Formats: sequence, C-alpha cells, structure tokens
Amino acid sequence: MPKVENVERQIQRIERFRAMFLYEKDRKNVRGDKIVSRGYPCKRALADGKTVEDWKETRFRAFYPGFEVEVRDGKDRPVQGNTKLATVRQSYEE
Repeated sequence: MPKVENVERQIQRIERFRAMFLYEKDRKNVRGDKIVSRGYPCKRALADGKTVEDWKETRFRAFYPGFEVEVRDGKDRPVQGNTKLATVRQSYEE
C-alpha cells in the first residue's frame, strides 16, 4: 500500500500538475508518510479541455474517499475548480 507522497508524485508525473491530499473534514494537509489504499490508477492524463473540478470528481474522489485534494499551479498557488487543465499545465512551463 502506497504512501501519500508517492501517490502525489504519480499524479504529478501523469497529470503534469501538483496535487496535495487534504483531510476531507478540516482540509488540512495529509502527511506524506500516511498510507492510502491504492496508487494512482490512471495511466494517461485527463484531457486538457476538462476542468480541475472534472479531474477531482472523476480521478480523485472516485479513488480516495475520505480525502479532498488541492490542485496547485506552477507558482504553487491553489487553482479554482473551473480552471481548464490546459491552463494549469501551461503554468508549469512559464
């Protein structure tokens, strides 16, 4: 069973943006050494035309119940749910 820090790295490698696990109730950051039930199961990035909220709903919440997630841009700022994934990914290239 993988650690949170390893799953966060998998997400970054596949999706090309940083995602931070948060506890669902208080939205505090989850320590990287916490064990979760599974690694990131997706092998390809979600389409650029989808939004951050689309990714959270279909790719994160579906696999990690009890947790929330915060997507970060290239300047390490939180990203709003209606932001297109293409915009988030481009922020890492600037």
